Amino acid sequence: MFVGLYRLSNMLLFIQFSFFTLLIAILLLVPLVLYILRENRREVSTEPIQPVDNPSSFDDLAPVDDAEQSEPYLKSLRWALGNGNVRNIALTGPYGSGKSSLLATFKKNYPNDFEYLNISLASFTDGNPDVIKKNDTAVVIPPVVVEGTDTKQSEQQERHKNEAQQLIELSVLQQIFYKVDQADIPDSRFKRISLVRKEDLNYFVVGVFAFVTGILSLVFPAQLKKLSVLNDFYVEHPDAWFILTIGLLIPGLIWLTKNVFRFFRSSGLKKLNISSGEIEIDPKSEGSILNKYLDELVYFFSATKFNVVLIEDMDRFNDPEIFTKLRELNTLLNNSSQIQRRIVFVYAIKDNLFVDERTRTKFFDFIVPVIPIINWSNSLQKLKDKLDAAGFEIEPRFITSITLYIDDMRVLKNIFNELLLYNQTLEVPRERQTKLLAMIAYKNMYPNDFADLHEERGMVFDTFKKAQTEREEIVKNLDTEIAAKVKQITDAKGLLPYNIKELRAAYIQAIVDKLSSFSYFYINSERQSFSDVQEDEYFDILKTGKNIRFVGTNTGNSLGNYKFEDIEKKVAPGVTYDDREAAVQNKNAAAISKLEKELAHLKANRTAVAAYSVTEVIRQRLDQFPDLSEKKTENRLLRYLLSEGYVDLSYPYLISYFYPGAIGRADLKFLTYVNDRVALPFEYVLEKPAGLVEMLADYDFEKDAILNISLLDELLSRRADLSNIGDKVIAQLNTEKDRAVKFVAAYVEKGAHIATFIKLLCKQWPGIFNYFLFKEDEALIAQYLTLILTHAELEDLELLNTERHLEDYLDDHFDEIAIAVSGLGLPRIGGILEKLQTRFVKLNPNLPDQTLFDLAYVGDHYVIAFDNIKSIIEKKNTKAINLNELTKANYSTLVAADTEQLYNYIDQDKDIYVKNVLLKLGDNLSDAEKDVVDLLNDEDIDLENKKKLIGKETAVIADFDDVDNADLYPALLAHSRISPTWQNILRYFNDSIDESLLKFLNSKKNAESLGETNLEPDSTYEKKQTDALELALIRENRLTTDAYKAIIKAFTVAYQDLDTTPLDADKIEDLIYDGLLDLSTVNYNRVKAKNSPLHVDLLMENLDAYLDDLEEYDVDNNDRLLMLKDGNLTRENQLKLIATFTPEIIRSSAGLATRFIEILLASGKLGLDEEKLKALVATATGEYGKVVLLNHHISALDTSVIRELLNSIGGEYKRLNAGKRPQFPADDLHKRLAPVLYDKGIISSFKPIDDEHAIKMVGRAM
Repeated sequence: MFVGLYRLSNMLLFIQFSFFTLLIAILLLVPLVLYILRENRREVSTEPIQPVDNPSSFDDLAPVDDAEQSEPYLKSLRWALGNGNVRNIALTGPYGSGKSSLLATFKKNYPNDFEYLNISLASFTDGNPDVIKKNDTAVVIPPVVVEGTDTKQSEQQERHKNEAQQLIELSVLQQIFYKVDQADIPDSRFKRISLVRKEDLNYFVVGVFAFVTGILSLVFPAQLKKLSVLNDFYVEHPDAWFILTIGLLIPGLIWLTKNVFRFFRSSGLKKLNISSGEIEIDPKSEGSILNKYLDELVYFFSATKFNVVLIEDMDRFNDPEIFTKLRELNTLLNNSSQIQRRIVFVYAIKDNLFVDERTRTKFFDFIVPVIPIINWSNSLQKLKDKLDAAGFEIEPRFITSITLYIDDMRVLKNIFNELLLYNQTLEVPRERQTKLLAMIAYKNMYPNDFADLHEERGMVFDTFKKAQTEREEIVKNLDTEIAAKVKQITDAKGLLPYNIKELRAAYIQAIVDKLSSFSYFYINSERQSFSDVQEDEYFDILKTGKNIRFVGTNTGNSLGNYKFEDIEKKVAPGVTYDDREAAVQNKNAAAISKLEKELAHLKANRTAVAAYSVTEVIRQRLDQFPDLSEKKTENRLLRYLLSEGYVDLSYPYLISYFYPGAIGRADLKFLTYVNDRVALPFEYVLEKPAGLVEMLADYDFEKDAILNISLLDELLSRRADLSNIGDKVIAQLNTEKDRAVKFVAAYVEKGAHIATFIKLLCKQWPGIFNYFLFKEDEALIAQYLTLILTHAELEDLELLNTERHLEDYLDDHFDEIAIAVSGLGLPRIGGILEKLQTRFVKLNPNLPDQTLFDLAYVGDHYVIAFDNIKSIIEKKNTKAINLNELTKANYSTLVAADTEQLYNYIDQDKDIYVKNVLLKLGDNLSDAEKDVVDLLNDEDIDLENKKKLIGKETAVIADFDDVDNADLYPALLAHSRISPTWQNILRYFNDSIDESLLKFLNSKKNAESLGETNLEPDSTYEKKQTDALELALIRENRLTTDAYKAIIKAFTVAYQDLDTTPLDADKIEDLIYDGLLDLSTVNYNRVKAKNSPLHVDLLMENLDAYLDDLEEYDVDNNDRLLMLKDGNLTRENQLKLIATFTPEIIRSSAGLATRFIEILLASGKLGLDEEKLKALVATATGEYGKVVLLNHHISALDTSVIRELLNSIGGEYKRLNAGKRPQFPADDLHKRLAPVLYDKGIISSFKPIDDEHAIKMVGRAM
């Protein structure tokens, strides 16, 4: 029992000692253990992270260690590092040129040649290279102090600059010392947390426990002896106990002394924050950090093997002084005997860090320029290849454009990575992937503004807001211009009547000026003022001059006595009133037309602008957006994205999740497509169209992409609330664009509110019928015509009748209209016909449904045309009429029929009837004379149409007096539709013969009829009138020969003095032989002046008178010869005529002399006096006649005369006088001549020869 109690007592003592020992250990270790456990809650794995698959082709942004085209750089860098003279090397190139990748590649290719130390300050910048952080406060590197600045401000800037440089140097220092493990530089004053492994911690605890136990065994040996176990060991082995105690105590003492020494060495620092890796500078510390801790740096490089220091991203602070200090550090390190090796600093910097080229080359021992691996041209292909590989469908043009603004490969990679994530997360449709890429590019290039956009502020948000304001302002200005243009048109149209009235007032005043006094007009038995007469009805009467009286102030009333033609000449010589009125109307019409075109342009522009997206507003008014100004080069990408519509109001659906609510996903897709102006199929089914309507902006309803059947059904079903919006959608359909027309067809086929749709469409699209009409598709025309006639409001039919195409189509398609309106009811059909003033070109009386035919007949809705007249008479007439007579005697047949409605309709406008019916029938119409006269006397028929009708009708009017309008007389004459009497000719004749009368007279039938009756005065026409007509007719050379010959038979008086100068020879000849032209010196000379032989005819017709007074008429030998050759001249008269010829006359013409001899020989009366005989023989041609005359007179002639005559005869006869022996025919003439010549001694002998066929005479020389 005691033994047990003893053991229990020893156990209690041991527990007491153990507790005491543990308490001391806890007091020493708990703070350290707690700190280590807090910082290392989880055991750090030393195993490397295993790579995973990259199906999405993400790209990391770290520098690559296999840079492209790096061989030249690596070789040059390797050479420089091997050159003992080179200690500072620069890799120069712009940002993104691949400097970091080049260094990484070099380290990979030469891993064992050098020990590399990397320093990069990228983590200490915050977007602005001139800003670094001290704790959580930004410190701005101040600009260079300008001379003359405020001293206080300069001092502050200098202080900030020094502080910023200290922070940079401190960062460099941190990166250097954190590169190696604490154990590699145990004597460094810079302390930091080291990783304590679990087993190391266990060893440490055991060691401390042992050390504490050793101390306790020395300090408290008595207490330890109380433990029976230790006491036994201590008593039995005192030496071993001592050795064990010393063995535990001495190593612990050494460890404690070493760490205490190192702790006091590092007391110069105020604090080293191990958790955040930051060193806080002592507030009293000033100057360069690198210089201050140079001994630490020397120690670091002496304790490590680093010989190449790679310095990156330090150039972005734009402070060359940092590099100056680094170069100084490099020099100190290389000169340090403690280090005893060459250390090379390699700086990756931008080209323009040192502006002065001499400074740069002096600073660096070797410079390696790095040519950028990527620029806009190859970044395009790289990005395109990655997008294609990932299955994106991006617009090629956008890829090309965006790479012009982004040439940093890291940025491009990040854009691609984010594009992958956004696309996978938001499930963006392929057609919107281009816009998603644009948003990601915007996010990367303008991260601050992208963040602001989420909060509805920033550049992009403000730009969108301003664009909407700009659009509203443009629309407002256009509305103002439209209102002004409408007023101009209204004013112009209102001005037209006043201009016409002013014109008419000038002509009325010219008439009034002819009066001695004037008060008012009295027209058609009604009193009219000056202004009243300016109206169409009365001014037209004023132009005729009929049924007008003028009432003066004192003179009473008087008949109008003027010709409007004279008034026209007075007001505007050379220009008719009608021409001037047309000019005024045309001028005003042209001006109005121009204004209307301008108005249409403004309205179209207003419609287009109202539908502008913010993109279109931005693009067209870029100058109104300062943030997008060309001067702001940093916003060039943003300018492109906004102005080209790649970033637009649909951005919320590209940067955030969509949760269905008021609209569904299908509606969201439609909404974004509308915003992008991309059209979905018309039949695209919307889930919640009511909610969609609320989310669409007003201007969205004016976009082409808004056309959707479901949406329009919703709008039309809620027309009471959404009429304005629905009208905007329908208003788009009047553009006649292919898509708009296709939507109309789609809605007509599948829409739910077709009647309302067509009614509204007709209001918004006046050209709807014209559009389908010009498509020339009869099925389409019929379909839409039926829809229009069925659903359009009657008031809108006038709008649809642009350029009268609808009216014209109805006019031309009676059968089709009958089908289209069947079942509409009489009021509707009648209203359509009245509104469109329909006039059917061709009625069809044979349709089963006669409703349209009856309405057309009763309402006069048909064209006055032959076929329609025939159809109506055939259908409505009850009398026995030969319808075949309609082609020959149409009007007479119409008068005889009992179709009173038809007659009254035609009677309202007989001019149209004449023009469209009678004048289109064949010639030789056989209407009765009284009916023709009735038409000619109808004042409603145009004068020209009456004239044409006269040419068609064969009826001959007995007397001009039956026709009221004398203007028709010329036509009646020209067409021989007036009886050929001298009374009618005298009724028409007015001092001269015009073309119409001439044409009438040149008709052989008319001329012969007139020639059968002598033109004589009667009770109506005096001799003076008949003489004037007769003389005019006699002198009318335009009459044909036959007409002239026939007409002058009616004349009985011969003219002593008639001017025949205008007449042709044949007419003068007719006058001569009809005895109407007496022989007088005047008549003879006029006829002779015509250079024709007619004057000879005149002489021959009056030969006795001529022979009685030969000296009065100038007659030459040609005239005499013509008279002698006249076959009608008797032998007696021939002899009378030649008897008047003197020897001189005979000698003057061989022809006349020859004809003289011929007449003598023919008459047998050969007796002549000697002088005439000599003249004839000497002048005439031919020997025979001369020999006959010689033979007849030879017995009575002297020898000398005979010899003279023989010489005149010439030939063989003349040789007789020369004593020659000529031979002559042995005829009776020469047989009688020879003896006489012998007897006269002219010849010496003669004898027959050649068997008496010839006579040979022997002459006697003179």
